[in-house]
Amino acid sequence: MSVSEQELKEFREEVSAWLKENNPGDPGFLLPESFMEVGTDEQFEYLRDWQSKVYHAGYLGWPGRQSMAAVVNRRFFRIL
Repeated sequence: MSVSEQELKEFREEVSAWLKENNPGDPGFLLPESFMEVGTDEQFEYLRDWQSKVYHAGYLGWPGRQSMAAVVNRRFFRIL
């Protein structure tokens, strides 16, 4: 699937706005860098809840827009 520059720009703006409104903030503990590093229930629950929120917003697992998944990740980590 090809994505136009305009579509990509609009999607970036959409994701940025959503992340500003839904920023989970500092969890108060160290977040793992990969799923293999999850070592506490607290980390697991925080990440599970965040992933669920992102999924229900439509930013994970959408058909035809997989090429934009990297946009979501970059915007999220830029805000944190």
